[in-house]
Amino acid sequence: MLVVLRLNSCQLVKPTVETVSHVIVVEKIVDLGKMELVNYQFHDNMTHKLEIDWWPDPEILVSVYGDAVGCIDFRQIDSTALTFVGDSVLIIRLPEPEVCQVKVDHQKSKVQNTSFTSISPDKRNLVDEAYKIAEQEIMKAALESGILENTKNKANEILKPSLEAISQRKVILQFPINAQQGG
Repeated sequence: MLVVLRLNSCQLVKPTVETVSHVIVVEKIVDLGKMELVNYQFHDNMTHKLEIDWWPDPEILVSVYGDAVGCIDFRQIDSTALTFVGDSVLIIRLPEPEVCQVKVDHQKSKVQNTSFTSISPDKRNLVDEAYKIAEQEIMKAALESGILENTKNKANEILKPSLEAISQRKVILQFPINAQQGG
């Protein structure tokens, strides 16, 4: 008796196996020492165009979401920043508030429309450049919206009660007088 197997109707399928390997090395550890006190969230609908002399200009419309964070760098404070007045008052000279982070949220941000991008040398560069410009505009908008003054106010609102409870003194927080902001 002769048995014939037909392999055409029965296929052996090897499951797809994904293999990932990593070698992660800590390159640097940085002490931050910055207390984030306020977070401004922005939404910007921007048009970014690349001007080309000989052809229609590639253009994209991007809906950009991003954040700017106001903070105070406590690494700048040492014992000379503390002044005790009698037994009841503590004056703490804090450094000038700063915008310690500006970032675009790439998960929420989207390219809404494109025009003539097929002729652009690299559409990805056009989008990346738009995000870089958006970060600069977020920084500008945060400063114009008073993020530094709001950071000072939040320091008084958040830090002062805690420091008074710890020191059992009236706490006065002082900031440098900044000529650009008018004090």
